Amino acid sequence: MKFKVTIALLVLLSLADSGCGGGQSSGANPTTSPPAVVTPQVVTVTASGHYTVAVGTIVEIDDSALVLTGGNVSRWYLSPPSGSSSIMSNDTSSAISAPVTPNFQTDIAGQYVATLKIAGAGGITTVSLLYVTAN
Repeated sequence: MKFKVTIALLVLLSLADSGCGGGQSSGANPTTSPPAVVTPQVVTVTASGHYTVAVGTIVEIDDSALVLTGGNVSRWYLSPPSGSSSIMSNDTSSAISAPVTPNFQTDIAGQYVATLKIAGAGGITTVSLLYVTAN
């Protein structure tokens, strides 16, 4: 009889450790780690040229060499590849506004074209084209 009780006790302890046997499991699994947090890569590019980046990269445009005078206003426009939902952020600045860093995130593979236009008394002028290919 002593032998049967010991086996039954071992079976009950085993069930309790595995979360079986009707009790609530804590849900903790020491072999499972939390999901990794992926921080997108940030790349700073000059206001013109051709660049290649990975999909998911945040592209910051350094247009600090641009000098706006009077009532001129600059604005960046983004033409992403078909199927992309990427948009340009911080796209507008003027001679009287604080500096901003125009940026966008590549969300699919393809070519993104950023166009800088300046509006002033003489009309709208395209100043710069930036080509970014995401792979």
